[in-house]
Amino acid sequence: MRQLRERFADAPILLVEDDVVNQEVALAMLGDTGLMVDIASNGSEAVELAAQRPYRLILMDLQMPVMDGLAATRAIRAAGIGDSVAIVAMTANAFEEDRRRCEEAGMNDFVAKPVAPEVLYATLLKWLTREASIGAPPAAAPAAGPAVAADVAAQPPVDIDAAVNLLGMEPDKFYALIGKFLASARTELPRLDAAIAQGDGKTLSSVSHRLKSPARTLGASGLGDLFETLERSHPDMAKAATTLQQIRTALNQFARLLDDRMSQRGRSEG
Repeated sequence: MRQLRERFADAPILLVEDDVVNQEVALAMLGDTGLMVDIASNGSEAVELAAQRPYRLILMDLQMPVMDGLAATRAIRAAGIGDSVAIVAMTANAFEEDRRRCEEAGMNDFVAKPVAPEVLYATLLKWLTREASIGAPPAAAPAAGPAVAADVAAQPPVDIDAAVNLLGMEPDKFYALIGKFLASARTELPRLDAAIAQGDGKTLSSVSHRLKSPARTLGASGLGDLFETLERSHPDMAKAATTLQQIRTALNQFARLLDDRMSQRGRSEG
């Protein structure tokens, strides 16, 4: 991070991310780098902003509403407005197929979410240091993780402390992000119920995909895995219904843990 601050302070970069929690986490990690960060909430906004400002680098989510990251990258490259800008994919799907799709769209690199700060800083330094080249192959994607267990009790535990330490955030700010995530996830539960009832695999996949990354970023890796199971459950709607019930249980557990942590913090400060 020190090299970024010393060598590239005020360099303009664009963060393209539709999820508010992921936006805030990324901004927290980038806050001390000295980089000037603009935000686009979808690919269409990214194309418009890239046409208005000569960014040094673009961090691009893949799955977004309105226009996804692949389409946005192709549009930026085709318009000639981003011939020299490095475009780095940030995605919760870290598979070889996704890496190939990123390369074909004209992206330069690929990092999997949740992104550790040191990985993000190294990637930024790599592409800000040298000229981006259209079609330069992304780094090899990490191997896919083990199969997700069906029983929520078998999921990895929620580890808020590890997530706070990893991201280097103040606990109160981190707890506020968890609260936002829980509110967002609970708002989406009726949509997921309806999608299962209607056999709507598209909605089931898009909503689950959007929620799995912030869950993992905030330390609830087991909950993130459940959202990934739900994302891939279509057309088995019986499995989807079972997974959604496990997600409800995991969300309640996460909320209780957050309440305990906030109560403990209140008592220690009192």
